[in-house]
Amino acid sequence: MSVSVSFEAFGHKNVKSIHRTTLEITSENFLTESGDCILAIRSTLVPSLLPKAAKDLIRSGARVTLEIRAGPYVDWVSGWGSSNLDLNSNRALIFRKSSFTSPETVAINCNKAAKDLDRGLIDFVKSGVKVSFTLKISLN
Repeated sequence: MSVSVSFEAFGHKNVKSIHRTTLEITSENFLTESGDCILAIRSTLVPSLLPKAAKDLIRSGARVTLEIRAGPYVDWVSGWGSSNLDLNSNRALIFRKSSFTSPETVAINCNKAAKDLDRGLIDFVKSGVKVSFTLKISLN
């Protein structure tokens, strides 16, 4: 069984994406220079808006894969769900290399954080372009 959810967000001139353990996509419409884990702002999806089927799969420990597309660039982040995830944030989606959880956490034990993303993608996103995402949650 699998569920896919597509959504959009936008880059920003202050995108750094240099954090070593987290990647964040926020629904907020601004980004300060201290937000070093953030890839995009103005997200159309937050954990509280995930369909029930997606939340159920994530909480069952399913594989969670995020596909990121902007212009000619594509990258992926893959991790795992957990029964410890609240998935009730109205602010941001966070993908973590660690097993730490918060209301924003969508996946833990991920293979990448912000600093691991394609640097060409990061540079491209700094121009404020639309970034397309597909979140795939799968038990397979």
